[in-house]
Amino acid sequence: MSRKLRIGIFIDHDIMIRHFIHSKVFSLIIKKHKVDFFLPPVGHRRVTLDPSKYLKGSRIIRLSVDTENRSLWGRLAQVMVMRPRFDRESIDLRRTWRLVTTWKAEILHTFLGLPIIYKIFRKVIILKAKQNNTPMKTLLNNKKYDLLINPGLPMGYI
Repeated sequence: MSRKLRIGIFIDHDIMIRHFIHSKVFSLIIKKHKVDFFLPPVGHRRVTLDPSKYLKGSRIIRLSVDTENRSLWGRLAQVMVMRPRFDRESIDLRRTWRLVTTWKAEILHTFLGLPIIYKIFRKVIILKAKQNNTPMKTLLNNKKYDLLINPGLPMGYI
């Protein structure tokens, strides 16, 4: 008999509830293993559906929004977009991004995207993010999951 794995599944949007929970994609995993589902707090605008009736035998854990780390990773993403590169995709992406940012942000992100400065900036962001003691980090360190599944969006909540 195979051992039951400890599995954590992140659900951060109603889209994931409809596509993965309502369609019972995880039903076999729930039956065979110990599964915890991580969702935003009750009342969060991204999750309005209640998935609990589809998750019998699983635990639902509500995680608060980690605004500090989201801000750090968001800033890194902005700098990555504004890095001075000259291929067609990068030029088009920069042109589009410039429509929604101020000229000061454009200059700052372009400067932070310069080759040596970008490497230093990226390391600083990663170090700061690692130092933040987030509820998710604490939970993952305490629970020791065998497998984590995140069927989320690239810039999603989690």
